[in-house]
Amino acid sequence: MTPKSLLRHPAAASSFDELASGTFAPVLESEMIEVGQVKRVILCTGKVYYELADYAEKTERSDVALVRVEQLYPFPEAELKTVLERYPAATEVFWCQEEARNQGAWTYMASRFADVSPSPLRYVGSPEAASTAPGYPSVHAA
Repeated sequence: MTPKSLLRHPAAASSFDELASGTFAPVLESEMIEVGQVKRVILCTGKVYYELADYAEKTERSDVALVRVEQLYPFPEAELKTVLERYPAATEVFWCQEEARNQGAWTYMASRFADVSPSPLRYVGSPEAASTAPGYPSVHAA
């Protein structure tokens, strides 16, 4: 399942060549990042990646690497290890999700991340919630 906004997002599209001769990648890294400058790695999946990428571009952040986990199961342990090893100066690794803490992939990722990296995986997102939507647009925006 995917939000409709990704159907129209230019960055979420593949070229014909990629479709014809490419392969599926369970983990994708952000492009145009100076590997030696990266101090923070943010793991995410889905629509929130494009929002984070847009913000990073607007603020010209070169110290943050965005990593999309495109496949949650089976868990891409080897691929994540390979990606994280590319950022030796990174001191923080976060999982970011749009969903509330108890509704997205956070608990799944947190329980498997210890096998990937000695750095702890930290959470960034909404606190736990009983419903999927707060009911007020202003609360959702905050």
